[in-house]
Amino acid sequence: MIECKGIKKLYQQLKVLKGIDLSVNTGEFVSIIGASGAGKSTLLHIIGSLDHADEGSVQIDGTTLNSLNQKDLAQFRNKHIGFIFQFHHLLPEFSALENVCLPGFIAKRPYQEVTEEASKLLNKLAMSDRLHHKPGQLSGGEQQRVALARALINHPKILLADEPTGNLDQQNAKQVLSMILDLKSENNMTVILVTHDSQIAMKADRTLTMQDGSIFY
Repeated sequence: MIECKGIKKLYQQLKVLKGIDLSVNTGEFVSIIGASGAGKSTLLHIIGSLDHADEGSVQIDGTTLNSLNQKDLAQFRNKHIGFIFQFHHLLPEFSALENVCLPGFIAKRPYQEVTEEASKLLNKLAMSDRLHHKPGQLSGGEQQRVALARALINHPKILLADEPTGNLDQQNAKQVLSMILDLKSENNMTVILVTHDSQIAMKADRTLTMQDGSIFY
C-alpha cells in the first residue's frame, strides 16, 4: 500500500531524513517511535503529501505522489488518506457534525449522504449526544473522537496518526487507540501511527524506531 524509497529532507543545513526506505502492506498497522526531533512527524507528513521530500519517492496504492500536480495531489489526499494529529485542528465555529462533514463536502459528495454518514460515525464513537456541540464545548477526548470521525468520512485506504493520544489522559488515550484498532479492522485500513508511548506502539503489527533521521528495523 505504501512504498517509500530514499526519502531525504533538509531544513536549511539540517538533515532531518537521511534516505528512508519503508514498505507498509495493505491492512497493516505500523507504529513509529523515537525521541523528539528524530524525524517521525516529517516522514508522516511526506507520506501523507502534506510536505514534500527533497529526494526520493512515495508511492501509495500504485500511485507515485511525485508525479501529481498540486490539484491532483489535494484530491488524492482527500480521497485516500485520513489524518489525526496531536492537536485536533477542529474549526471552532463549526459543530462536531459539521467538522466531520467537511472533507466529504470538499470531495463534492452529496450533502445528505455525508451528513448521515458523519452522524453514524459519531454515534459509533459514542458521540451521539454531542453532534451539535462546538469544539470549545467538548473535552479533549471528545475532540479527538471528532477528529477521528473526520479522518474516516471519505473511507480512506490509509490512516496517518501523529501522536493522536499525546494530549489525552490514560483512559481517553486507551479509548481512542481502541477505536482506531476497531475501525482499522472493520475497514482493512493501513495505519501508520507516530508515538512517544511504547505501550501504545506495542499494539501495532510492527514497530519501527526512528533515530537521527533514520529508521531502525
